[in-house]
Amino acid sequence: MLERRSEVRFQLKLEAMVEEARGQDAMILRTRDVSSVGVYLHGQEQRTDGPTYCQGDLLLVQIYLPAFRPKNGRIMSVVRAEGRVVRLEAQGLAIRFRRESRIEPLDV
Repeated sequence: MLERRSEVRFQLKLEAMVEEARGQDAMILRTRDVSSVGVYLHGQEQRTDGPTYCQGDLLLVQIYLPAFRPKNGRIMSVVRAEGRVVRLEAQGLAIRFRRESRIEPLDV
């Protein structure tokens, strides 16, 4: 099958907090792969107590990145992105980011 993606995908298993753009119904899912333009998240099928998303929904995604600062020890950074659900599958969902995503340090 011909690969049509123009951005490199990284297979990363990270926690991601996902919530509706209105700021409601946050839940934690796990990434399967991440690129500069989107993410695939596992775990929606396991949720019966939280929200379910539909294609086209606008979501806020925060992907937590562990990092190590040699002098001060471990820190966390976060990728904050807003995007739309572009594909739903039984095991998860794909989100295409808008251009305003960024990586920021977290105070922990």
